[in-house]
Amino acid sequence: MSFVLSESYVRSGKNGIIYDASEWSGVQKIAGRVCDDMAAVFGHRPAIYTVDTKSDLKYPVLVGTIGRSAMLDGLEACGKIDLSKVRGKNEVFSLTVSEAVTVATEAGTKEYAAALIIAGSDKRGTIYGLFHLSEMLGVSPFIDWLDLKPARMDSLTLEDGFSYISKEPSVR
Repeated sequence: MSFVLSESYVRSGKNGIIYDASEWSGVQKIAGRVCDDMAAVFGHRPAIYTVDTKSDLKYPVLVGTIGRSAMLDGLEACGKIDLSKVRGKNEVFSLTVSEAVTVATEAGTKEYAAALIIAGSDKRGTIYGLFHLSEMLGVSPFIDWLDLKPARMDSLTLEDGFSYISKEPSVR
């Protein structure tokens, strides 16, 4: 199974971003900016949810910061992600696609067909991971300053098992 971001999925409510309510406010703000970028690419803005909010998503983007996200802890415990190459680093993130994802919440469990999991080693790492998703959609970081509109896309499909781990910055 693949992870799919598309106009029809965004419009139907099958795509969205989910994070823990305890996530950094900066991460929450940037998640909103990435939703704006998706609207620029697909024509519709996906919704943002906390992990405990009721939603009918099929292909969510799950976002979390190591040490701040119980959702990430649970995904790692059940073997859906490996955070060993990210944990303890500075400003590093991983993007992982996993199928048949189950997330434990206070109200029970939620199951998703597939999810793109963005995990940051720290707040900046998580934010950089979100911006990397925008880059994958063809959105320029200068969209606001230079009025550079991204090309419309029908969909972005990432195969199960897709994994990307950023490098640690060479300058602190």
